[in-house]
Parts: sequence; structure tokens; C-alpha cells
Amino acid sequence: MLSCGPKYKIVKTYIPPKDEACLKGCKRRLAECKNKCFENYRKCLKESADRAKKIYEVLYEDYKRSLEDYYFQYREYLFALERFRSIEYSLREDYKFYSRICSKYKDREACRRRDYLKRFLRNLPYERPVKPVRPVKPDYRRILAKESKACNCDCRCTQEYNVCFQSCGGRIETKKICVENCDR
Repeated sequence: MLSCGPKYKIVKTYIPPKDEACLKGCKRRLAECKNKCFENYRKCLKESADRAKKIYEVLYEDYKRSLEDYYFQYREYLFALERFRSIEYSLREDYKFYSRICSKYKDREACRRRDYLKRFLRNLPYERPVKPVRPVKPDYRRILAKESKACNCDCRCTQEYNVCFQSCGGRIETKKICVENCDR
């Protein structure tokens, strides 16, 4: 039987300083920090959306050119495949013909030709035309998500507040509290 260890949660208790004016200044700076942080985050998201749009436009133009090339290559592929199938059919019919002659009359030339066609047909799949790969259309949402990862809304406002709070004479007590699988 597997046993999991206890899980803890860190809880901070703020014991306020006697200097209320100093504490109000800390709270004001915390609110300013959070507002500035939020504005910077919104600005970053807007800039990342603008970058993503430009990147998408470039990638989409490349995609359209690649798609045109793909359609041309695909038409060539279909033409080559039709030729291949026609040749393959002809060779299989020849093989059947020479196989019948070889087995019925034991004609050496027919048997030699049959064996040659058999080897040729065995290697024929390696000559089959290769279907071109269709280009992948760029995904704006994926580009936007990648660009947005650069934006961060953690401005360390709480850490700055904690320093200010303590410099005003306040105390911060940190306790580790068991929340799961606790010993009784």
C-alpha cells in the first residue's frame, strides 16, 4: 500500500505597524504597481497581437505561393501517376502473356522474357510517383499564443509591498499549515 506524505500550504499573516500613514503609502504604491503592471501587460498583449498579425500576413503569403506550387506539382503527379498505371498495366499484361506461352510451349525466349518482367514488376513500386505534400495553412491563434507568451503580468508588486510593510514596522509571519494527509 502506497502512502502519500502530507501536503502543506504557506500562509502569511500580516501584523500591521503602528504608523498608519506609512501603511497607507504602502497600499497606495501596491495599487499603483498593480495598475501599472496591468497597463504594461495590456500594452504587451496589444503589441504581441500586432506582431502576430504581421507574422501571419507574411506566412499566409508564403502559404499562398506554396499552395500554387503544390497545385502545379499535384497536377504533374496525377499525370505521372496515370502514365505509371498505364505502363504497369501493360507490363502486367505482357507478363501474363509470356507466362502462358512459357508454361504452355516451354519457349525459352518467352520464359526469359517472363522472368525479366517478373523482376521488373517486383521493383516497379519503387518507381511509383510520389504525391507532393500539401502546405500547412498558418494558424493565427497559434502565432498569437506564441507571441503572447512574452507578456508577463507578474511585476513583483506583492514582494515590494511586503518590503514596504516591514519597513513601516509591520511584521509578516509565515506559517506552514498541513492541508492534506496530516498526522493527527
